Amino acid sequence: MFVPDVAIPWFDREDYDAIRRSVHDRRWRDTYEDWLEDAQQAARGLEAKGLTTYRAHVHSDTFAIWCKLTEREINGAALSAFANELAGKAQVRSSAGDI
Repeated sequence: MFVPDVAIPWFDREDYDAIRRSVHDRRWRDTYEDWLEDAQQAARGLEAKGLTTYRAHVHSDTFAIWCKLTEREINGAALSAFANELAGKAQVRSSAGDI
């Protein structure tokens, strides 16, 4: 069963600017390419320390709807919580295959 230690919010190139505009309290790289390079480096660093990572693919509209449904502000803390929830759902799907 796959149980990640760290969920990393992961974005598509097409959606990166929308996420940047909506999550104001987070420090963002200017371009998707720069963000991707940093994110990949961060994931490799965590994995080198023995942690398992999960790239939680976040889409701006789905994230905004989730924030509304869970009565959260759209911010960095909510983004991390959403990534963790996506990782948890992936874990459940992975576990269901083991049954």
